[in-house]
Amino acid sequence: MADRLEDARKCYAKALALKPDYPEAHISLGVLYTIMNRPEDAVVSLERACQLDPDNGTCFGNLAVALSLTGLHHQAGTRLNQAIALGYEGWRVVKQRIDALEEADDDFDPADFGKYDLHCTKCGSINRSHPREDASDRPIPCPDCAGPTRKHLDD
Repeated sequence: MADRLEDARKCYAKALALKPDYPEAHISLGVLYTIMNRPEDAVVSLERACQLDPDNGTCFGNLAVALSLTGLHHQAGTRLNQAIALGYEGWRVVKQRIDALEEADDDFDPADFGKYDLHCTKCGSINRSHPREDASDRPIPCPDCAGPTRKHLDD
C-alpha cells in the first residue's frame, strides 16, 4: 500500500508542477500526507490550499486535523473555528479527533471550539458568538448598529 500512496503523491506533485495554484490538488495532497503519517507536510499543503481557497470549510477542517497531529492543538482549534464559520459540516468528527489528541496538552482550551467572531459590515464592530446560540443560516444583526454581520475568525 505504501507504494500506491507514494505513486499518488507523485501524481499530485506533477499536477501541482503544471498548475501550482490548484487548491483541490493541494487539499488532496494534504489529506494524502495525513494518511501517510506526514502531518508537517500535510500542514504545508493544506495551508497553501486555504490561502488559495479561503472560503473552503473542508480545507480548514483538514488543516485542523493535520495541525492537531503535529501537536499544535490551539492552532488546530482556530482552523476548526474557521471551518465551522464557513459551514463545514464535518466539524464534530474533527473536534473529537483533536480532543483525543490534545488530552495531554495543558495549553489547549476546548472552550474555544465553535466560537467565531461576527464582523459588522456596516459599523466594523466585532462581537464574539457561538454557533449553538444561533444555528440557523439567517443573518445575525450587529448588536451595536443592527447592521449585517459576517462570520469570521482572526488568528
